[in-house]
Amino acid sequence: MKNRIWHNAFLLLVLTTFFWGGNAVVGRFLAEAMGPLTISFIRILLSIAIFVPLVYKTMKKEWLIARNHIKTILLLSLSGVIGYNLLCYWALHYTTAVHVTLINSAAPIFITILAYVSLKERITRPLICAILCSIVGVITVMTHGELSRLLQLQVNVGDLIMIFSVMSWAVYSVTLKKFMGSLSFLSTFGYSLLFAIPMLAPFTLIELIFIPIHKIGGGEILSLVYLGIFPSILAFLFWNQAVHLIGPSKASVFINLTPVFGGVLAYFLLSEALTFAHFIGGLLVFSGVLIVSKRTQHPLNKSEETSI
Repeated sequence: MKNRIWHNAFLLLVLTTFFWGGNAVVGRFLAEAMGPLTISFIRILLSIAIFVPLVYKTMKKEWLIARNHIKTILLLSLSGVIGYNLLCYWALHYTTAVHVTLINSAAPIFITILAYVSLKERITRPLICAILCSIVGVITVMTHGELSRLLQLQVNVGDLIMIFSVMSWAVYSVTLKKFMGSLSFLSTFGYSLLFAIPMLAPFTLIELIFIPIHKIGGGEILSLVYLGIFPSILAFLFWNQAVHLIGPSKASVFINLTPVFGGVLAYFLLSEALTFAHFIGGLLVFSGVLIVSKRTQHPLNKSEETSI
């Protein structure tokens, strides 16, 4: 049963985006208590404390291999473990959640283009259809079905930061696909976590001087534990395995499930409203995901698949 789940990319990616949706809600809650660097640093420390002891023997055994790939592991650590979420938290200090989610919906485009250039992955018409369908769904959700709201959106520094966040995740996903096989799955993630600490620690200390921790209560502790386990360990492991199974381009379409799950969780946990537009947008996003899922589980012969 466990083996079947581990090789089901659809299920792994749905769980990943569910955890990411929770990450957005919990991150919004913690924003009142501490700065984005502090949140990221504590989250990574918790992840290391939980994950590294479980895979220490494997990491120790493969250290000589890892040492020969230091630059690649540093890139994975910087772009994935640190970059994506940190830049997202930072962007939210300057722009709205609507802007952040809309820009995040461009992630499949960045990943698909980068995968095409770097990995020579084929860009098929069904993949394009899935990406467009899911993006329309996200826009429908975030504009409440009133597309005229798009004309009111203005670009600011937060929007630019979020673009770099999305690009960071694209770099991580494509680099991960290229690197797989050089080092074991678990060691790659373990070393990525460890290497993030010295890169992030000096900046976190500087942030704490200017933005000290305002509050640490039961809610904040539970939130940090959630971040340290679900989006920081399980989501990364599930995403990495899914990219290994179906490649970064197809996996990227599932990213647009994140705001859908985030909206549902925000409704139950933060009492934010859900509208008919959320329902329609969610259906469009799931439609795009199902297109990719169907093509992955029942692949056509090369002669049957149309690419551009």
